[in-house]
Amino acid sequence: MSFTFEPAKPEDDKALRDIIARNAVEGEICVSFRRDPSFFHAISIMGDDNKIIVCRASGKIIGFAIVSYLQAYVNGELLPIGYLHSMRLEKKYRKGLLVGRAYKSFRESLEKQNLPLVDLFTSTIIEDNHDVISLLTKKREFMPEYIDIGRFQSFAVPVIRRRLPGIVRNTSTLSTMKNIEITA
Repeated sequence: MSFTFEPAKPEDDKALRDIIARNAVEGEICVSFRRDPSFFHAISIMGDDNKIIVCRASGKIIGFAIVSYLQAYVNGELLPIGYLHSMRLEKKYRKGLLVGRAYKSFRESLEKQNLPLVDLFTSTIIEDNHDVISLLTKKREFMPEYIDIGRFQSFAVPVIRRRLPGIVRNTSTLSTMKNIEITA
């Protein structure tokens, strides 16, 4: 089977939303970061400079990754960095060499678009998502070296004081939660 990698187009919006809905982030809890009603609009929260690269098999999108460019302090110096995130690949394609080929093609695609090749890309991986950690940290040709720089915690801050229609308040504890769906 042949795979192609290219920038996402506006007409890919529904396919991207479908893939992210089918491929939740797995771990102790399962989180599905939805991007409805518009994938492209929803990722704008990551900044103004987001590039989406899709992987197609026989013309059908089977995966994608996003790189968001931003300024961040690295060792006290403000530098441009890339945040590689929201990577999704249909489950049946996760084994084999496709992930390594995807990284190589992703980099080539960024070069073709004349985008900055920054010195540092960062990603976050949920610590109990062992399959993804194993997949991304295994040393392979064309794969970047993932270096674990530690843990961080993400907190949700309630800012709504009154109940709004369509907002579901989950009173479950972590041990009883099975699935969480977040719509940006």
